[in-house]
Amino acid sequence: MAIGRIGKFQARPEQCENLREFLISLLPLIKSSRGCESVQLYQQQEDPTRFTMLEVWLREKPNERLVDAWKKYARGIWEQLTEHERVLMREGIVGKAREIAEAAGGFIGVRSISPQERALLEELEKVLS
Repeated sequence: MAIGRIGKFQARPEQCENLREFLISLLPLIKSSRGCESVQLYQQQEDPTRFTMLEVWLREKPNERLVDAWKKYARGIWEQLTEHERVLMREGIVGKAREIAEAAGGFIGVRSISPQERALLEELEKVLS
């Protein structure tokens, strides 16, 4: 069974081309990662500062190169954000990851997060702080 991932990005108008080039540069790395079935990048015509990346993955852990690339990307974007934008990004990414971890675990409706998922959430928080 495949897992879909939708990444939504919005650039500041003056950074639109830089974000576009960076996202395009990630495509070969993502596509070559074990477990990636496909990846596509879309730029909205109505608002060219908005991008959507669609990924289809097999149920396999992404390789470390991809994780490292994401960390580098997140840190690069982080430096350009206002404090308010940083809070929104942290809450959005870590919050969604926590929801997924809780939904995937547990027994008879009792939500739990595995030690591996908890470690990943802590790593996300560390990258986004």
